[in-house]
Amino acid sequence: MKLPRTMLVLTLTVLAARLSFAQPEIELRFFDKRIYYTDSEIFLKITISNPSAAPYRFKLAEGRMFSLAFEARTPSNRTLDASDTYKRTVASGSPVYYREIALQPGEEYSFVEDLRRYVRMDEAGVYRVRVLFHPELLRPDSRPVYSRDLVVSVRPGAGIPSIAETLSAETG
Repeated sequence: MKLPRTMLVLTLTVLAARLSFAQPEIELRFFDKRIYYTDSEIFLKITISNPSAAPYRFKLAEGRMFSLAFEARTPSNRTLDASDTYKRTVASGSPVYYREIALQPGEEYSFVEDLRRYVRMDEAGVYRVRVLFHPELLRPDSRPVYSRDLVVSVRPGAGIPSIAETLSAETG
C-alpha cells in the first residue's frame, strides 16, 4: 500500500509542477483587414498572453526579427521563402538588444509587424501564415511557440495587368 500512495503523490507533484509552468499563448490576426496586393504592406497584430497562474518571463529583441519568424504556406503546402530583409538582418553579426518582459497572470502584450518584412510574397494567392515566437531570442537551440494559422489572401499588384486589360476587345 505504501508504493501506490508514493506513486500517487509523485504523479500529483509532477502534474502540479507542469501546470505551474507558465506557457504563453500567441495570437495572430490582421491589424487592419483589407484587400492586400503583392506590392502592399500586410500588417499583422501579434499578441502574447499569459493564461497560466504563474508569471511568464521572456526576452523581446528591439529588432523583433530576432524574436519572431513567420511561416507562410501555399494551399499545396509549399513553404514561402524568407524575405531578403529578414535573411540579411538575422545573418548580420550585429549585437542584439532586448528587453525582458514579465507578464502576470491574465496580462497580454501586443505589437504590430509587417508580414512582408519576414516573408517574400511575390505572387498572388491564398496563404496560411503562422508566427513562431522565440521567448529566449532566435538561437539554434531555442524552442518556438507557434500561433494558430491565419489565412491571408493576396491579389496581383499594380504592376501586373488585370484580366480585362489583357483581353482584346475584338477577339474577346
